[in-house]
Amino acid sequence: MAAPASRCSRAPYRADGHRSAVLQTKLSKVQAAMRAGDWPRAFSIASKFARLGPQRAAIMRAQSAALSPGLYRQLGRDPAVVIEEGKAAMR
Repeated sequence: MAAPASRCSRAPYRADGHRSAVLQTKLSKVQAAMRAGDWPRAFSIASKFARLGPQRAAIMRAQSAALSPGLYRQLGRDPAVVIEEGKAAMR
């Protein structure tokens, strides 16, 4: 039976795709995803933060629009506009 994987054995997300033994904070993962243009991943990580402040609603809507664009179209909202509002809130 293999030994349980430690936190250091898993490769944290990096924008350049290389493995790193250095643990990263959630904030650094969000920043790396934003720099790489991986907005769905950045929204996914940031949406789990406990305190997002006044930008919380825009970030949560952007996460939802990225996951369910059809729902936002049915509600009469353009998902691309909602996602852009979320990007602006995270910058």
